[in-house]
Amino acid sequence: MDTQDVIVIGGGPAGLQAALTLGRMRRRVTLIDGGSYRNDPAHAMQNLIGHDGQPPAQLREAARAELAHYATVTVLDRAVAHVAATGSTGDRADAFSVALEDGGGSGGGQTLTARRILLATGAADTLPAIPGLAERFGDRVAHCPYCHGFELADGPIAILGSGAHATMMAALIGRLATRVVVLLDGAEPDRATLEHLTRMGADVVPQRVLAVRDDAAGIAVELEGADAVPLSGMFVAPAWSPASPLAEQLGLDRSEAGAILVDGFGRTSLAGVSAAGDIAQAPGMPGPLSAVAAAIASGQLAAATLDRELAMSDAGLPMPM
Repeated sequence: MDTQDVIVIGGGPAGLQAALTLGRMRRRVTLIDGGSYRNDPAHAMQNLIGHDGQPPAQLREAARAELAHYATVTVLDRAVAHVAATGSTGDRADAFSVALEDGGGSGGGQTLTARRILLATGAADTLPAIPGLAERFGDRVAHCPYCHGFELADGPIAILGSGAHATMMAALIGRLATRVVVLLDGAEPDRATLEHLTRMGADVVPQRVLAVRDDAAGIAVELEGADAVPLSGMFVAPAWSPASPLAEQLGLDRSEAGAILVDGFGRTSLAGVSAAGDIAQAPGMPGPLSAVAAAIASGQLAAATLDRELAMSDAGLPMPM
């Protein structure tokens, strides 16, 4: 395979949209999809116009079919072992190598080259180690009220945790829940948090959470030394982490949590590399936006910016932004 204009790494919504945008401009683009997606646990996507309630895999399948219409787009179902800048002009990297893992996942596979890289490698969620929680994550247990709150409405909804997110979430779901239950799981909230929760009318449950199981109401939370609490659903705040080490390999500037810091056009601290989706943190934001619609938008913007950058460079013109 000859040198590509852009290699897009990551086959979720951000990467798929980026490949579509570049393919429509007849850029030689390779999309590399490792086959792991953050929203795999979700039974359906919500709050995405035109796809509300559809399984995530259905969106990816439709996007793959659309990409097949563009002759300059290649899709590889492989994992990436390593990426590196291999050439530069002035202060800009203008050549990159991408080493693919072999069939056994131990490296030593094919190496591709490109003029630009777009990282859409996504994030991974780590849930609290409570039996039964992970099995229900993406259904009756969720992290985003905009993606799952409507489906859990008209019943008691719990929030797991005692941090600042508990008060914000209680305020958000108050219109959806018949009763807001805050599960402290044995932790001690600060006085201000407790006062806010009490003022909003939330039921604060101090006991440790032992397990989550199915129940006629939806789920039930088993507590230490107290009766189980039936719920229509629960919101948790998973620990966020990058799903791939590629940003570290490229030496990109990252947030404290590990998100890739980008400008308003998806450009990273290394000229020639852009990022989009759940791994990219835009200016002024406390973290990446974790929604399919936001990922699609960021993928389109980053890809269009790379296309303009390449076009202006080839024409010997300065970038206007």
